[in-house]
Amino acid sequence: MMVSTVCYYGVMTETPIKTITLALKADMRVAMMQKQVLELAEIRSIMARLSNAEAVAVDSSVSHPAVGVGSSEMQRKELSREDIQRVLHDEEQEIKEALTAIEDAGGSGGDLRVRLNVVQKYL
Repeated sequence: MMVSTVCYYGVMTETPIKTITLALKADMRVAMMQKQVLELAEIRSIMARLSNAEAVAVDSSVSHPAVGVGSSEMQRKELSREDIQRVLHDEEQEIKEALTAIEDAGGSGGDLRVRLNVVQKYL
């Protein structure tokens, strides 16, 4: 994955997570327009994994949570390039393991190959 400065709607971004998120969203739009169901599913899966990786642990010591607009919003972690690569490698590894299991059972795993190609595009 190449991380560079991206101009999106006139806003310059340089953080790795913003760069990959913009690329994923652009590819998601293309997959939706072209009705590429498997590609779309994998892009959504990657986005969910990245979002989960950005989540911070909830502080259970707070006895009375705040109320009101925005009170449920938590600060997110800013993922580094290494964090993003780790998330993508984990996704790739899971797909490879599932593909191996299906092939060992005599299946073709064509759907998983499509998903694997999508993940590898971002590595």
